[in-house]
Amino acid sequence: MGFETVVGSTIRENVFNTISTLIDNNKLSGWTVLSAFPEQNPVFPCIVVNPAKITQSIMTINKGVTSYRITVDVQLFSAANDGKEKIDQGLDNINNTLFSNASTLKTYNLFLDNSIPIEDLGAGNLLFNKNKLNFGIVAINLRKS
Repeated sequence: MGFETVVGSTIRENVFNTISTLIDNNKLSGWTVLSAFPEQNPVFPCIVVNPAKITQSIMTINKGVTSYRITVDVQLFSAANDGKEKIDQGLDNINNTLFSNASTLKTYNLFLDNSIPIEDLGAGNLLFNKNKLNFGIVAINLRKS
């Protein structure tokens, strides 16, 4: 994993690697960044970066300019005994990381969406292997032109 310039032919891989690396490089102490929920060897608190969802638009009649809208859902999980504050701290850290590193994203052909760059998708708790967990989810909305 590492930063990758986002190009159309490998956009999902490039976006995943760039967003995961950015979050991992700036995460709070004690957090782990993963690509899937840790069912086999659970580790909490953790941040799960999901695959990018891509919407592609052709901007000209000769198909010369393509615009991409990109959404990456990021889930945070922590032990319930850490309190919901742990999730709030993790979510705030991700927000700050994205806004503070807009120039880094630009270097790799990614831009935070102007209308809704980061969207809270909910929070709550769940039971996993008889352990109560808190969770929070945000959507990172990006574009590549």
